[in-house]
Amino acid sequence: MKTFRLQLRFLVPLVIILTGTAYLALPLMDRLTLRWFARDLDMRGALVATALSDSLTDVETRGRKLQAIFDRAVQDERLVAIGWCVGEQVVRRTARFPQDLTCTNAREVAATRVANLHIEGGRST
Repeated sequence: MKTFRLQLRFLVPLVIILTGTAYLALPLMDRLTLRWFARDLDMRGALVATALSDSLTDVETRGRKLQAIFDRAVQDERLVAIGWCVGEQVVRRTARFPQDLTCTNAREVAATRVANLHIEGGRST
């Protein structure tokens, strides 16, 4: 019985401290994960844009081939959609590209410090 009390004397404060630390660290880890994910998506988008740039200049006038290139590119599970703007108009888009997202909105979101766009079907907070 004496050893059980001795164990509780150290285990209870340890559990309380660990729980408090986890509770305080959760928002920090959430922000860190969100920043990492956003940076990963930015790098992935730049990679896709760079990789597709030569193909896009070759097939700029042929619509079906361009659409096929876009559809193949979005097969990656972390890439949701691709849209191609010419001026202020979205000329080509994949099936999951948000219908209400315009080229102007996309440029405004991209220009912000933390490019974060809430779309239908996305995370609800």
